[in-house]
Amino acid sequence: MSAAGVMTSQQTAARSRVAVLGAVLAGVLLVVGAVGVRFYEPLTWNGYVGPGGTGVTLVDDPLFGSAAVLDGPAGSTATVVYSVRNDGHLPVTVFAPGADGTQADIVDVRWAPVLGPGNTFGGVRPDPEATSMRVGPGEEVAMWVTATKPPCEPGVTSTLDVVPIRWGLFGLTKVQQFELSPKGPPPLVLCKA
Repeated sequence: MSAAGVMTSQQTAARSRVAVLGAVLAGVLLVVGAVGVRFYEPLTWNGYVGPGGTGVTLVDDPLFGSAAVLDGPAGSTATVVYSVRNDGHLPVTVFAPGADGTQADIVDVRWAPVLGPGNTFGGVRPDPEATSMRVGPGEEVAMWVTATKPPCEPGVTSTLDVVPIRWGLFGLTKVQQFELSPKGPPPLVLCKA
């Protein structure tokens, strides 16, 4: 046997140290990535809201702000379209309902291209079979939020102020609480007193 084909114990130990160091470095990068995704919230409202059909009225009050009011009877659905922008530096993938934390019996979130025929915003209804959509840095997407109107008590106002949206980055997923407010993306008024 030649000397070139035999590894010394020093070479074996050096390779073992490199392998251990590589595994430790990979673990540290995974932890740093998971912590980073926890605090990373790149999806923001981009200033547009509109009805996605009938059953909702957009109300703009200069004093109290805007709201989207569901008009129909209990059990009816209405859709509101919000423009959402990826203000981060990395592309993310937004996901359709499932594990996004939404209650399927109250709200459903879907995604579609921001521009439809004739360059109209939100002019393309989301594909019901689509499970995800990539949103690059600086890109905009249409978030279609469909809510089911609950039974309403007389004199009681009920609003949806947060829409949980699920997105992923580098194989990690997060549920971001997309806040609706009268001075920002208008909340959904499910029941109006």
